[in-house]
Amino acid sequence: QKHVPVTSHVLTSLYMGILSFFQQSYDQSVVTVGGKINLLAISSFVLLVLAVYTANLAAILTQDAQNVPVSDIAGVVKAGYRICAERKVAELIMSLYDIDPNRFVPDPIELGGDGGPGFNCPGCAARSRVFDFMKLDNSDPSLYCDIGIASEEDLEVLHGSTQHCNKTQIGKVLAYES
Repeated sequence: QKHVPVTSHVLTSLYMGILSFFQQSYDQSVVTVGGKINLLAISSFVLLVLAVYTANLAAILTQDAQNVPVSDIAGVVKAGYRICAERKVAELIMSLYDIDPNRFVPDPIELGGDGGPGFNCPGCAARSRVFDFMKLDNSDPSLYCDIGIASEEDLEVLHGSTQHCNKTQIGKVLAYES
């Protein structure tokens, strides 16, 4: 009976463990050391390719298509979108771009508003209400809007607190306050 060193047993068990991990089974069809190293390398490569493929596929399937039909106020008016805005912003936009006040979602009286265009209720967060009333495929155009006009900072603050993450900025800044 030939004496087999302990290191050989350790290496054989290590090889069998790694190979069973990569192939999800163990099949000792390779006998030489070079063949075993080659089989481990091929299995590692296949695992790497599958992991990269899965990660890329997950990234592709989870991203939303950013189909932005408008990029400025003229496009919003032309498309006939309803607009959500804070009262002072709504008044500014209406005067600058000559937009009909009926395009703006009124401040709901039942939620403490006054029914005028834009949100101005004293007891609510009018700046975040702009985002709360933006609904995709809304069923009530008198209550919900398609486009919101707000400061970029408000959106960043809400995104930072994991709110309204499905909303994004489109278009350029309309006005600067000096």
